[in-house]
Amino acid sequence: MTRKWFKDGIKRLYYAVRTPALWLLLPFFARWSTPIDPEAVRRIAVIRLDRLGDLVLTLSLLRALKRRWPEAEITLVCRETVAPLAQVQPEVDRLMTVRGISGHLGGRAGRLLEQDERLQLHARLRAEQFDLVIDPFNGEELETALLAWHSRARCRAGFSTAGRGLYFTHVAEARPDQSFLQQQQALAAAIGVELDPEERPCLLVTPGERDTALERLRRSGLDPARPIIGIHPGGYYPSQRWPLGRFLQVARQLEKRWQVVFFGTRAEERLIAQVGMDVGQRIAVFFGLELREFIALLGCCQVLACNNSGPLHLASALGVPTVSTMGPTDPIRWRPAGEGHLIVRKPLWCSPCGEGECPLGTHACMTAITVEEMTAAVEEQMAAVRASGGGGPAATLLVEDAA
Repeated sequence: MTRKWFKDGIKRLYYAVRTPALWLLLPFFARWSTPIDPEAVRRIAVIRLDRLGDLVLTLSLLRALKRRWPEAEITLVCRETVAPLAQVQPEVDRLMTVRGISGHLGGRAGRLLEQDERLQLHARLRAEQFDLVIDPFNGEELETALLAWHSRARCRAGFSTAGRGLYFTHVAEARPDQSFLQQQQALAAAIGVELDPEERPCLLVTPGERDTALERLRRSGLDPARPIIGIHPGGYYPSQRWPLGRFLQVARQLEKRWQVVFFGTRAEERLIAQVGMDVGQRIAVFFGLELREFIALLGCCQVLACNNSGPLHLASALGVPTVSTMGPTDPIRWRPAGEGHLIVRKPLWCSPCGEGECPLGTHACMTAITVEEMTAAVEEQMAAVRASGGGGPAATLLVEDAA
């Protein structure tokens, strides 16, 4: 923990020095707020180069932009790995994708993109001649702010965090006591767009995707007409993951009454393979799914039990109630959007630390959560689903299959 405090102190010192240093460059950047002429906004770009959950939560901002400018073309700039998420969203007209550097935002020396890809993206953004470029990232890294600035769009919007506001013409301030969607509301307000932070993101699937998912469940021995509980035991950081063995114990308790499905991405294939060797016969396992396949199958569940990770926010956007663990993650900023979600959390003195690995080496904020607590929370959610008349596939929004 002493090492963490030292690192945090160095970071705070760096950003404290960097912020005024950046603002000294203000005359050279010509950052002057220009009123947005609504009639002149025809081409909009939203830059979202981080992970899955961030993009899911940004769907609300994209939808608000489309409501404000229904005739404008909205381009989403994102990573190839998460682009399928938005391919049938009506608020996204076009995708501009990049490979990116694998790993956390700022994976190597604070960089999202390799140098050659960064230069290519600079050129692409500038050539598009966007009227409005929005960077909804709220953090200290500068890369996406620089991308917005290099676009040379007349109007550029982003957060003021750690001096990043230098690169924008319209700046919002994000407070630490705000949720992700409340922060997005502040950003939308900076450009004259209304966004309701209580309106959850809505993720769409096609009828064809839904039919394929139902058939896969049948082939796995499950009855989609009966309640299904999904379990996703993964998480981006080790510190976010509740022990796999405890998820298995929860599954064994739940399978006495319900149908249970384990999910995982290719990155978690080894975890799920281990689950496949250990679970009972009444528990189905899906791993190595494409993102759209996972989304469609998740939408067939009545409840998802998971960690605080991308699938949690996917479920929320699909209208699937969740039960999630939360340890090192900020419970204000990263709570799932909308109603009908339960969070199992132990408010220890060291939590939330925001670290990818436990600084104390104990993982106490997660291991303190018991199997009994998680099982009881899932049963509570299932009782609420039954009381509301649910039982078949969750009420996921549908759109027509693309031609």
